[in-house]
Amino acid sequence: MRLAADTSVGPAVRRYAEVTIAGWDVDTILSGPRLRLRRTYAAAVVRSVTDAGFELFTPHYSVVLPAYDEGVARRLLDVLGDVRPNPHHPGRNGD
Repeated sequence: MRLAADTSVGPAVRRYAEVTIAGWDVDTILSGPRLRLRRTYAAAVVRSVTDAGFELFTPHYSVVLPAYDEGVARRLLDVLGDVRPNPHHPGRNGD
């Protein structure tokens, strides 16, 4: 499973996170109603998030930060990896 998170406010994870399951891949999530309007996203394998010491709450897969500080934020950003443009954002292809 992969976690896809909205990153449209600089290098910060915002309020939307989705997890892939059979028939619900990252492309489907990014083109869906909640993330389609987000310009950028980051994605990580769920195990890499939990292996890095972050707890996930379901059903929305909220990432629990053990502390609200720069070190924890940087650790999470490292796990999420590169911020990428959302190919389904309406302004991306002249829509």
